[in-house]
Amino acid sequence: MQNKKILIIGGTRFIGALFTELVSKTKHNIYLTSRKISKWIDPEYQETIERENLKNGLLYNHQFDCIFDFNGYKPEQIIDFKLKDNDSKYIFISSAWIGRPSIESKESKNSSVVGALDSVSYEYTLNKINCENKIKEIYLGNGLIVRLPIIVGARDPHQRMQYLIQRLLRNSNIAVPKIMQNKIEFTTDNDVVESLLNIIDLNLSEKTKIEPKKILFDSYLSLLNAIIAMLKTDNNLKLMSELDYLSNLPFTSSIDPFWKEVTQIRTLIDDNKAFNAIKLHDLIKKCMAPGKLDEKYEKAIKEESSYAF
Repeated sequence: MQNKKILIIGGTRFIGALFTELVSKTKHNIYLTSRKISKWIDPEYQETIERENLKNGLLYNHQFDCIFDFNGYKPEQIIDFKLKDNDSKYIFISSAWIGRPSIESKESKNSSVVGALDSVSYEYTLNKINCENKIKEIYLGNGLIVRLPIIVGARDPHQRMQYLIQRLLRNSNIAVPKIMQNKIEFTTDNDVVESLLNIIDLNLSEKTKIEPKKILFDSYLSLLNAIIAMLKTDNNLKLMSELDYLSNLPFTSSIDPFWKEVTQIRTLIDDNKAFNAIKLHDLIKKCMAPGKLDEKYEKAIKEESSYAF
């Protein structure tokens, strides 16, 4: 493996932090620019700077083999860093929300329907689309876009899997919106980082799939049933219409991280069942670790436990 000169933009939170930790243990030369200091990178190779000021930073005039951009959220933040040669790469971390049916039409903004994004997520996704276009314009074939689905894991600051586990452990009755079109896909933090590490030595002329492996379920109900089977809990899944879920459990339905997901799943779910089982078992073990659950999830669990099914 040839040593590469790598720049990480924003590697101090969740996936960026985990990637920085693991790539720092390789023989590559790692540089970091962020608002915070990382304990994994030699301070000599770090620059603490606001994203908007990158062009004025010390690292802007360096030439890099790989640049990993973890926190580009607006097109004006995408600048023309210098790449070393024709095989150098600018890797932009984007979102799998791009391509949702709901992002295609502004009429779906703020809608309660499955697949719709709330206003904040909608604007975030539109900005990511504009960032992708800017990267294609600046870096042409040297720009790589990695669209990530929901990411779960022990370090997830959003505690998505942790919430589902605690909800099932603490509430006997679980409200489930009766919808069948919300095929769900998510991935784990470790799988994401592994796929990103593989990109470093990727030959741009090769048409290699760079997405992390995904855990797939054909509905929210099937995901809950799978977790229940592994937890060995005796939950009663109470099916209700989408409108009843929204009106009877307004807070729970507003923060539930999975029920409005809808994806363009290309992989046959039946072919993915063995992978699902292994990954889900590992995830549950990691996400069962003691820790304080976010207050919004505590409130949702309490609302559901108080509801008269």
